[in-house]
Amino acid sequence: MPAIVSIYRNVSFSKVNGEIFAIYFTFANQIPLGNFISVIDVTSTLLSGTDADPSTMIDGWRDIVGEEVMIVQQVNGGVAGNIYNIVCTVTDNDGSVYEVEMHLALTN
Repeated sequence: MPAIVSIYRNVSFSKVNGEIFAIYFTFANQIPLGNFISVIDVTSTLLSGTDADPSTMIDGWRDIVGEEVMIVQQVNGGVAGNIYNIVCTVTDNDGSVYEVEMHLALTN
């Protein structure tokens, strides 16, 4: 069974309350040349603040772009003042699992 390769991107994005925008997760340095993403899961959890359902930050829209190793995910909603941890987990065509996570701070 392939191992899970996890990378934390120390990148923080700020999002204004009510703003809808896309975030990008790249797996170009993780997924071997010739492999491609076959399964995508993006989750949102709360790092600080109060939000009864932080998963609602993740809009249903997402896509694979580039050389089949980059994910674009639309985010929406959230609570002003909170910091969210957004994790993108993908499985490639040979069953290897990769993760990239980032922080998203919601401003007023």
